[in-house]
Amino acid sequence: MRLLIPVYYCLLVLVLACCSPTDVGPVNNYPAATRSFWYYSCTDSVFNFRPTKPVQFNDWITYSNARVEILGRDTMADGKEAMKFKETTDLYGTRVNYYRRSGDTLLLIAHAGYNSNSALLKGSSGHAYVFGGHRFRTVGELCAVMTTEAMLPASFNADTIIYEATPPRVLLFPLSVGKEWTMRQRMDTNGVTVNKKVIGSEVLTMPPGLMPVFKIQWFWDVNNDGVWDSDFICYDYVGDRGMVKRDIMFKNVVITTSECPDGIGLVDVLSEKRLNSFMIY
Repeated sequence: MRLLIPVYYCLLVLVLACCSPTDVGPVNNYPAATRSFWYYSCTDSVFNFRPTKPVQFNDWITYSNARVEILGRDTMADGKEAMKFKETTDLYGTRVNYYRRSGDTLLLIAHAGYNSNSALLKGSSGHAYVFGGHRFRTVGELCAVMTTEAMLPASFNADTIIYEATPPRVLLFPLSVGKEWTMRQRMDTNGVTVNKKVIGSEVLTMPPGLMPVFKIQWFWDVNNDGVWDSDFICYDYVGDRGMVKRDIMFKNVVITTSECPDGIGLVDVLSEKRLNSFMIY
């Protein structure tokens, strides 16, 4: 009997190891069931002001919440269906993305929104942010546009669905460390090249518990010089329960005002998103 006890415990350890919640892989899909939702806490901060004009600008930080929900399937202009993801934030209003799985790839088919619901948003009133040659009204708009690479036309209605001529490859399954792909290929003078790479895996301690994820880094070449830009740093943490965490850093963002449209100085912008709760159907 004494000989059987060690064997029993060895088998138990093996079973627990195989079923461990810290095991990351494989991730073969993104949750896409209607009514699924994710709640996030968000922090945006603007800091390290380097003036180019003799003006005062104070660092600031805001805290907000975001809800991402899957509304269902919509038929798109090409007659095929796409999953409709809606994100609503306390500060920056609503945006909608339409995704479709094609083979081993999750594609961004179209998008709408990016409208700010507050004209008096802290840090945005009277200021605009210029990054990568594009002007943004708020930090939220900067983050939303740059992390979907959904460059907007000069004039558009926030409710208008903007279709991607060549849908960006958002994720490439199955996720595994070392996998790299081109999210968007520069097609014209207004576009940029964006790559993503799975650089590691880890287990995050989040409010819902231990969450195994893959760490995905973004790479941008805004000026098309063949060198990845160091002013944009973004990491997504994705597991079989979806997006768990996102960290974005923008360096050398130009702050402008109506009186100084060319800029009053440079700042750095940090945006952080953390999963608080979720429900997947």
